[in-house]
Amino acid sequence: MSMSCDDSDPYSMFNVRPPICDLLNIVVLQGRNISKGVYNDYIDIPDPYVQVDILIAPDSVKRTKCISNDPNPQWFKTLHYYLPHNTNEPTIAKISLYDENYTIDVLMGEIELDVNVFQVGDDVIKTFKFPNDSEVDIQFKRELNTEYDLRYSLTLCKEEKNFRQNRKNKAMMKIREFMNERGPTTVRETPCIAVMGSGGGYRAAIAFSGAISALQEIGVFDCATYTVGLSGSTWCMSSLYSHPSFPEKGVDFAFKDLRKNLKKSFGSMFLPSQLMRYLSNVKAKRESGQPATLTDLFGMVMAEHVLGSDGADQARLSDFKEKVKGGQAPMPLMTCLHVRPDVSATVYHDWIEFSPFEIGMAKYGVFVKTADFNNKFFKGVISTIYKEAPLHFLMGIWGSGFAILFNRLMNTSITTDKNSGRSKHLLESEMNGLRECSLSSDNGEKFVEDDSDDEGCSTEEITHVEKIHKEHEETSEENTETPATSKSLKNKILESILTSRLFNRREYRAGRILNFMRGWEITCCFPFSPFATNEVAGDAHNELCGGVKESISGKKKRVCIVDAGLAYNSPYPAVLRPQRYVDLIISFDFSAREKDDMDPFGELVLAEKWARIHNVPFPKIDTDVYKREGLKELYIFKDEDNPRAPIILHFCLCNVQYRKYSAPGVPREEDDTSAEFDIFCDGSPYSTFDFQYEDKEFDNLHNLIKFNTLLNKDKILDSIEECVRLRKEGKARITEYHSFSDVKIECKNHANM
Repeated sequence: MSMSCDDSDPYSMFNVRPPICDLLNIVVLQGRNISKGVYNDYIDIPDPYVQVDILIAPDSVKRTKCISNDPNPQWFKTLHYYLPHNTNEPTIAKISLYDENYTIDVLMGEIELDVNVFQVGDDVIKTFKFPNDSEVDIQFKRELNTEYDLRYSLTLCKEEKNFRQNRKNKAMMKIREFMNERGPTTVRETPCIAVMGSGGGYRAAIAFSGAISALQEIGVFDCATYTVGLSGSTWCMSSLYSHPSFPEKGVDFAFKDLRKNLKKSFGSMFLPSQLMRYLSNVKAKRESGQPATLTDLFGMVMAEHVLGSDGADQARLSDFKEKVKGGQAPMPLMTCLHVRPDVSATVYHDWIEFSPFEIGMAKYGVFVKTADFNNKFFKGVISTIYKEAPLHFLMGIWGSGFAILFNRLMNTSITTDKNSGRSKHLLESEMNGLRECSLSSDNGEKFVEDDSDDEGCSTEEITHVEKIHKEHEETSEENTETPATSKSLKNKILESILTSRLFNRREYRAGRILNFMRGWEITCCFPFSPFATNEVAGDAHNELCGGVKESISGKKKRVCIVDAGLAYNSPYPAVLRPQRYVDLIISFDFSAREKDDMDPFGELVLAEKWARIHNVPFPKIDTDVYKREGLKELYIFKDEDNPRAPIILHFCLCNVQYRKYSAPGVPREEDDTSAEFDIFCDGSPYSTFDFQYEDKEFDNLHNLIKFNTLLNKDKILDSIEECVRLRKEGKARITEYHSFSDVKIECKNHANM
């Protein structure tokens, strides 16, 4: 562990060592007397090029350009390869000399060489002899790589630190507006507030919009440092942060557009022309060398529905940096899980967090710039550059629990009709069941890890669908298009997709990305709370540990990432990272329940267990409060014995006081029955699997949560005041270490990390 660190950040003491790799520059200089033989040369002068294949390296096959009709070509082409450092295994380079033709290129000769004969610092020119006295001069320069494209650290990135400083200044002034002398007098006394939404499909997206609207009206949203989401809540955040009116004009314009978009039938997104456009994009991604699964297609469909056709294609997560520039809005944090396809998420998972600045896993202290997330990496270095992943792909990943079950959605026509409560109830049960089963457990076959280049839906399968569409278009030119023929084509296309591997196996429906930790032999997983006395409390194999002592494979080219709701349905790990020092968590839980009047603490209890396992300060969740006080809109949990634990305001999804009051303190008229609705009941339009909301249904849910939040305005402000008081008294999490020497004392227990 390095002791040379930033005195202002205690977490910089933990040294996350990057993988070491060598950079081998192979410079193909020139050729002499390149020949296919006297007779063949007489017929056609060679058009030579050189190809080099180092199988162990990413993008192993590289080549020079072809120089036409030249037996003495001069290429002077540099080919870059990143290779393991000090390996005992041979690293074979296959050097091939080709003659380019219009049909099939002709191999004129091939030589194999172990490039490990070249050591770091070597700069050697070798002449290789090929058949017919052909010669090629190649230069080999090997050096130790010193430039990395990943960030290795347990600290927050400098962009987030700068954002926090700017945001704290704005939050301090805002809190003073409504607290006057009770407010903070310095930035240090200003609490860090996180607004957090759970999963729950479109129900969560709409309800979270109501919560944010209320917090904006109160003024608390302007005091928050983070907006944090999982699954459906991330879709609400995406619609807000991608909207051109936000943050300058507030949140209402964005949510009005969300309301308009969700009124459209989800089934209308599956018109033949749209399906072909989605599949064409999947095919192009696949052909570029990137993984492509059903999550890609689902993300495009769902994002176009939520954001509108104009916003879905252009939006990128890194664009959100402009939205939070200068601390003008809370920083968005989205979450998902890295999982292994052969075991359930409860057996093994790693939490992944997404911000406009970077994406990464705190467990390993490894982060990638958001714009680089889509690239191919080897040993911490970008080997192939792709365009930044579009927001619709990330939205698909964040809500990929729906993609995994998408065949069920299609088969039960959830996407086109308001289905019976029974069908939706069965889907709710199957969604919950995903936590306990592996991605490969629904096909009855023994799982076999496939890390070849064949990924997800093959281009041949998509080409078959394209052929169906083309035949239909040719027929339509001769006959008049009718709704019946259009529906027939749609069904044929869907049937073709449904029978492809895109649907047949769950691991091809889950999200897949290029492994940005490829080539790294991981020997250390950092405790979530590095300064805790023990790495893991209790049973290390507890289902919520998610294999805390196991690690991601650096040998895999691609890895599976899925909806974080497969662990539990609130993104607490993102805000509980001790580096963020969050004092107050305003949590909105939109998770499904069997019925309205039942214990609303299921997911919160799982979060508490997770925190205990990882030695993270967390208030005890007294579930008996439900028996004592009944169902209500807000429950407040705090740890009186440990003020460094965050205060949690747990808003649950319920319709209690809203039935009686049209606004806080304003009783409803006797004949006003507009609020007489349940959320979790048979036939409810608010199921996790409802993908279309009429204006009335949207307004009911949005206004309900807005009312519930406004109803508890005073309790929210009182909690902020308590956080300010704790900071003034030096009891908040930010003051856990009063000097850098205090940190050094506790770090002694981690010197061997």
